Amino acid sequence: MTFSENIFGTANKRAESSQITPHKLSDQNLADRSKQEQAEEQLCVGFDTVLEKLKQNPETLRNQIEKLKNLPDCNGILGKLTPYFTEEHWEIAATLEAYDKRTFDHSLRVATFVYDMTNNGGETEIYLRQCIHMEESSLGELFTAALFHDIGKTTIPCDILHDFHSRREWAKRANMWAEKNNHTPYFDSEKLEEFSEVELDHYFMRMYKDIGSDPLDIVPIEGIFDPESIGKLKHCGITPQSTFRKVLEYHERATKAILRRKKMYIASDIASRHHNYDGKPIRSERYPTEISSLRLGFELSLLRSMDIYDALTSIDRSYKKSYHPLLALEILIKETETEFIEPQLTKYVIRDLYKKIEASHHAIPNNDAESQAQKKILAFIT
Repeated sequence: MTFSENIFGTANKRAESSQITPHKLSDQNLADRSKQEQAEEQLCVGFDTVLEKLKQNPETLRNQIEKLKNLPDCNGILGKLTPYFTEEHWEIAATLEAYDKRTFDHSLRVATFVYDMTNNGGETEIYLRQCIHMEESSLGELFTAALFHDIGKTTIPCDILHDFHSRREWAKRANMWAEKNNHTPYFDSEKLEEFSEVELDHYFMRMYKDIGSDPLDIVPIEGIFDPESIGKLKHCGITPQSTFRKVLEYHERATKAILRRKKMYIASDIASRHHNYDGKPIRSERYPTEISSLRLGFELSLLRSMDIYDALTSIDRSYKKSYHPLLALEILIKETETEFIEPQLTKYVIRDLYKKIEASHHAIPNNDAESQAQKKILAFIT
């Protein structure tokens, strides 16, 4: 299945859905819509709580927004985005920063990567402009999605949000869980002990692709996190029997609900699929032309690439060490093989990133794994 089919469904389904005509809603339809609206409101509770607290002192909120507009971090990215943003955008940004600085900083870096890729005259920008005739309005939606792709994390208690356990530890827990419940171990115990972080990532990717085993999607969160945090999650509809993966999935749904409520519909479609946990296709009737759907696909792919790259190379992840940039680019290449990111666009993204790595003198391998990664990168981009 191609990248486009992954995000929109099959071509036939797109054609059928684009011909949907309006019809009168039945009582059952109205009842279902009411339930959906209630569920979406529930998804926004964490965000609303933080924003309402900020609004209790309007002057403080205004000062915080002005500070954000002049923030020097990430080459002043928020100042660069000012032409695209309304006051609602700034309120969302202030809410995210107030809730969790680490998530806010990650979002700034991702937005910076996305902005640079579409504005620095590099190969990615040239390719995008050739393919989809990028417009200012389209860029505004993309930048909104990039900056707010994790706004749904305002729903998740911070101690769970910043779980310090690595996937290696979660995999060991999964094996212990299997033993306790008389199941066959999910993962090879020797590999869990001996593999490096990079080797282990590749191992987990293969396991997930082959049999669907994910270390984060096996052990219930009860007994892992404290009762107070689990109690907060219960208010969001997440039960103690849910897995950590389900908690992570929840933040994408919350992101979609928050942005849609702000009428940022295109941004919500992009931002709420940066992991694509639920695998549901985007409603294609919103993007009926080839160019509009192609643009959305490329913008989603670019966001996914930059989100992955920053998550791998950043130094503020408590559960793992940062990856060497060469190893991070190798993982992006692997993501093209599953069509999680669009292969042709990603080739230009990796070319531009590799040039930056070379310019900063980080393209020199320090070990065999990094040397092998460099060979794969050079083969991929030539």
